[in-house]
Amino acid sequence: MENIDAKEESRRLRNEGKNRQLQEEGERMKGKIHVILDRHFGKIEETILNQEEMAKHKTLVFEQLESFFDLIKKRVEKRCEDLKQEYVRIEAREKRRLKQRQMKLEREAKDLQDFSKEFDDFFAEFDVEMDFMANRCQFDYFWEEFKQLEATMKKATNFFAVSEFKFPNFDCLKDESNLID
Repeated sequence: MENIDAKEESRRLRNEGKNRQLQEEGERMKGKIHVILDRHFGKIEETILNQEEMAKHKTLVFEQLESFFDLIKKRVEKRCEDLKQEYVRIEAREKRRLKQRQMKLEREAKDLQDFSKEFDDFFAEFDVEMDFMANRCQFDYFWEEFKQLEATMKKATNFFAVSEFKFPNFDCLKDESNLID
């Protein structure tokens, strides 16, 4: 009888030790989740700032265009409208690109937050007395789901590639105004 109790106690101690290791591994994983989440929030903020910068630059460009075309309004009014429409088209494309990037980052941040909540709930209900294999199985499920999330977040599409868009400065307008009769 004493031998059975010693074996049971030995098994219980091994199980507790493995569960504690699993808890420590989970804590490290929680830290990594929060680092990635913070990085996403930074990227979202950067995307929003880029959109605001585009709006400010649009105002500046349109002021330059208006002053130039006021000088030669009768002869180049159609050209002014063509340039504005082209700029608006480019700006709209870039805004869509940035908005899509922001939406992707927000969607990933939400997925990561949802995962983090589920993972926190798992650890809040973590039972050290429970069988190690049952705990390990549940932990492995979360680990695989986290790896899938991480792989999805790293996957880039061509749409999110760095834009080759450069703000036009319209330096040629001065030259053209000097060439007018």
